[in-house]
Amino acid sequence: TRVAADAVSMGKPIDEITAIGGTVLTDPDGKPVIFNVTNGKPGVLNKVDARTGKLIWAKELPPAGGSYSVVHDAKGDVYVASVSSQGYFYRVKAGSDIVENLGIPVPGETFLWDIVVGDGGMIYGSTFPGAKMWSYDTANGKVRDYGSLLQGAQQGRNVAFHNGTVYVGLMTPGKLFAVTAATGAKTELPMPAGVNTSDPMLSVFDLDVVDGTLYMRVGTDIKTAPLYAYDLATKQWKSWSMDDVS
Repeated sequence: TRVAADAVSMGKPIDEITAIGGTVLTDPDGKPVIFNVTNGKPGVLNKVDARTGKLIWAKELPPAGGSYSVVHDAKGDVYVASVSSQGYFYRVKAGSDIVENLGIPVPGETFLWDIVVGDGGMIYGSTFPGAKMWSYDTANGKVRDYGSLLQGAQQGRNVAFHNGTVYVGLMTPGKLFAVTAATGAKTELPMPAGVNTSDPMLSVFDLDVVDGTLYMRVGTDIKTAPLYAYDLATKQWKSWSMDDVS
């Protein structure tokens, strides 16, 4: 006869799987640090020493399941847009280890897919399932809901900012909009030549602005979607593209 031994706890199983959203900044004490979120149940916000890789602290973000976007503003405050929740928004002030839950900026939107820092202390974001654009004023906490970018669309996947304009990329269908932040006026921008706009699975996966150029990855596979460049001064797509960018 075999007798089972008493159960021995082996600790908490791994339940934070991937780290997608993150930002790098300098702490008030001059130390370069990384803030990122590991997705799990719940997601966890981590602060890491950028020089040594040592974990400084980790804070759970219930009920959020993670984040695709973490940014910091000019003051060094860190903002976290959450997914797999009711769409909660979080902040860590510069030099603090306290995570503030700022609530649900856009009721009914369960994913805050992406956020970007604009001018004058403004943060702009995109959502699911309403494909909405929204803003948060870091000076007074006021939220503006700009509404859905496209009737029937669900995925407002990416945002970028340049000179008072917010660029928003949608998934399934893949669309690109330029929205004037002050007025909310929106314009759909054409896709680059060669992009199959009739494919219902077409998606904008990444947007970023560098030195007056809007960079966009668009395709049907997030791992290999080509990269395109849009000149914001001439309002024309550049003649080159780069395949299989991940």
